[in-house]
Amino acid sequence: MRRSTVLIAAASLATATVVASHPHADAATQPLQFRRFVVETKIPGTDPTTNTYLNRETIALTNTSTTKAYNLKGYVIYDRGNHFRYTFPSLTLRPRATVTLHTGKGSISITNVYWNKTGYVWNNDGDTATLNNAAGHAIESCVYYKVKAGYKTC
Repeated sequence: MRRSTVLIAAASLATATVVASHPHADAATQPLQFRRFVVETKIPGTDPTTNTYLNRETIALTNTSTTKAYNLKGYVIYDRGNHFRYTFPSLTLRPRATVTLHTGKGSISITNVYWNKTGYVWNNDGDTATLNNAAGHAIESCVYYKVKAGYKTC
């Protein structure tokens, strides 16, 4: 009887380990989530690269926790091909707060950060944004395809 109890406990632990390490299990409970991905800000037929247009290309990251703040230092947002990576400076995202990453240049605040690029990051026909925590683990992603509305709600 003792042997069967040990085997059941070991099987339960193995099952719990598999479920807990599955990326979708973590993503469902982690509070840092992409919210709005603005991808179609370019004028049809052209891609003006003025800072004004570049800063219309954005992705918003929201802390959905009602109690916990997160220091984003070392967190990274990157595109599907991992060609472009934005590493957050020391910035605390309070509970229920949102920070927006702009492609162009600007002054960092608690609600806006800037990639300081002189060209577009996200592809017109679709792309994927991924958020890694400071330990390098992917904790959130948002995929978009060409959208008529000019944005994707993640």
